[in-house]
Amino acid sequence: MGSRVVGVMLACWAMSITQPLAAQKPQRLGSTPVPTAEELAEQRRFIAGVVDPRNTLDLIVGRPRVILLHVTPTRTLLADPQVAELSFLEPNGTQMLILGRRVGTTVLYLWFPDPEKKGQEKIIGYLVRVLPDPEAKARREAAAAALAAEVNRAFPNSRVRLTPVGMTTLLNGQAHDVVDAMKILRVLRR
Repeated sequence: MGSRVVGVMLACWAMSITQPLAAQKPQRLGSTPVPTAEELAEQRRFIAGVVDPRNTLDLIVGRPRVILLHVTPTRTLLADPQVAELSFLEPNGTQMLILGRRVGTTVLYLWFPDPEKKGQEKIIGYLVRVLPDPEAKARREAAAAALAAEVNRAFPNSRVRLTPVGMTTLLNGQAHDVVDAMKILRVLRR
């Protein structure tokens, strides 16, 4: 069979596959889906609704908060345990501890028995935002200044300045000589 015949056969086969798709408008990869009225009606047969967070809970990295509850939740869900972690503090479940682990956002859902409708639940949702510690930079700067003062006392003929930059420390200054410079670097590496 010639390559021209194979090419025509492949083209016909490709058209037969894509023809049902041609009736439906193709979406661009990564675009937001827009359901038709028929698709929404079909969805409503199975989906009663969507619960989005309606509350915001702000945390600082490393600082726990205690949430006092009137009723023990029947279920809880914390979507991203790398951003925050959740635990109950007492056996009856009316005190929850939530701790921000790293900067970011996640969602917390709590299910409670509905007091007005027997056998049904209310879902409370929180957008949990974990923020950086606003005092962490000041603590790092104070620690760097104290260390620089110690080094300057230990090496009185040299002057050093330590400046936190991100997660590292920048060393500036002037050593009395190469020997002092090597000793200062050795001290600071420890």
